[in-house]
Amino acid sequence: MDIDLSSFEGERISLLYKGQNVTISRRSEHLSGNIYKHIFTFDESSDIRYCVKFYIPSEAANAYVTLNGKKLLGFFNYCNIDLKYLPDEISKDHRQEDNSHHHETTLTPGEYQKINFRWHKGDMLIFYIFCTENTVSGISPSQEH
Repeated sequence: MDIDLSSFEGERISLLYKGQNVTISRRSEHLSGNIYKHIFTFDESSDIRYCVKFYIPSEAANAYVTLNGKKLLGFFNYCNIDLKYLPDEISKDHRQEDNSHHHETTLTPGEYQKINFRWHKGDMLIFYIFCTENTVSGISPSQEH
């Protein structure tokens, strides 16, 4: 079972997974330059491996994912990065990359990004969605049309 992070509403989701309580907190922020930040904090009390997924809007100009403050998945479109709008928390990592050898990423507009880990209490997963002017941030595919 995948837990769909992009479809749950409210600030917290709690469910039972393989006999364990799973609680995930969600907070979203609008940053400058059409960048949206979706923060998921894993609050469960024991370490559990499971898969989460998050929908990348089909019209997203770009996306970036961090786990506990470190890059997990990089940009899918290096030509579409405006450095003046890059959030401070990812600008250092991006500037240190050798952009002539772009790192491959599985982030794809219009698809779910799945991440399967043994989640620990306090883990923080952040999706940065770089939107075009017409894009709604982090919506599920059923809401997109």
